Amino acid sequence: MRLPGNTEKIEVHTYSVIAPVLFGTEKGQNEYFRKLSAEGIKIPPDSENVYYLKVSTLKGWLRKYRKFGLEGLKQKERSDKGKFKKISEKVVLGLEKVIEDKPPVSVADLYYKLIASSFIKKEELSYEALRNYVRSKGIFKKVPQKERKKFEKEFPNQLWMIDFKHGKSIRQNKVLKGTYLCAIIDDSSRILVGYEWGFNEDTSLFARTLKKAISIYGLPEILYCDRGSVYIGLYITELCGKLGIALCHTDKQDPEAKAKIERFNRTIGQMFYPLVKDFKQISILELNQAFTDFIDKIYHTREHGTLKEAPLSKFQRLLPEIKIRRLRDSLLEEYFLASLKRRVRLDGTIRINNRFYEVNMTHVQEYIEVKFNLDRPFDFFFENKKLKEVNLVENANRPFINTSYSKLLKGEK
Repeated sequence: MRLPGNTEKIEVHTYSVIAPVLFGTEKGQNEYFRKLSAEGIKIPPDSENVYYLKVSTLKGWLRKYRKFGLEGLKQKERSDKGKFKKISEKVVLGLEKVIEDKPPVSVADLYYKLIASSFIKKEELSYEALRNYVRSKGIFKKVPQKERKKFEKEFPNQLWMIDFKHGKSIRQNKVLKGTYLCAIIDDSSRILVGYEWGFNEDTSLFARTLKKAISIYGLPEILYCDRGSVYIGLYITELCGKLGIALCHTDKQDPEAKAKIERFNRTIGQMFYPLVKDFKQISILELNQAFTDFIDKIYHTREHGTLKEAPLSKFQRLLPEIKIRRLRDSLLEEYFLASLKRRVRLDGTIRINNRFYEVNMTHVQEYIEVKFNLDRPFDFFFENKKLKEVNLVENANRPFINTSYSKLLKGEK
């Protein structure tokens, strides 16, 4: 991992790291560097940025200092710094035209507008390359920005921010699959109240994450999210209505509005990713366990740069001053069930995803509401009973019962 090149006097901070073993034995140096590599170092020491560097990197600093002194520890600028080979004159002209026609609200907005206007192609220019160019030229400083004010809720559970993050690929059934993190952060304490890694950015992952968060921390007053398809669907709107949660959305393409969760997403790349040796060799269960360890042992317990105290400490300090709204487990499970309406056919069945399920004949021609758990899409319930899927072979071979009418009149069996 490369240290931040814009840090003032970076060579002095680097020297302070290697100074304790400058004149020690090789064995002592190895033990010291291995410990630093595992625990991480803060540069600058009073910052919140922790870097997990390889032992070889730390040894390289020692060699450079012994040979060149402090000058050897300065980070050398690349000879091509400031030059952007993939930013052609056509891209620059297109960029100026897009900004002039309708100022973009973010780099992502600018990137997709350039693609839509055919000034660039995804395979020719990456989002990261455009972002670096925009930052270096200070382009967004020239574009009128939306007025916003820094805010922070006074108490926990007043506002939760939720977001999906596209993670690294891991191996699933011998195939590499992309992962997604659904995370919910408390605005006041910065506690990560809910999180789970999964393979799809979908309603199912969202529902599991929010349900676990509520079962542990209680109900929030406000749930704040962007305008992704998951967050504007009927399911989440109805769910929040049942739970008494105010569902609020950011303006379209305005990621800065939920900066706290966006900042946490960057923390994952800076602090969590270096702790995982090889993403391609772990399962989704191992990924979630590793992330839980990171949250519990590092993120929640270390001092937060803005709060000037650990998220867990602030949450515990304010806990006596708030009243947590809770739901019974059974009621929580019921609220999180999804539902759909189907008309009962003349043969007493309903059709869902090209499958047929049996319903009591008394409901023929009626519309009924069927409920199901998002994690079990083929288990459907009506009037608190699980519906049985139609078995055509079984129905075609019903047993024949011969009942004598005369015996029925006499009450005989």
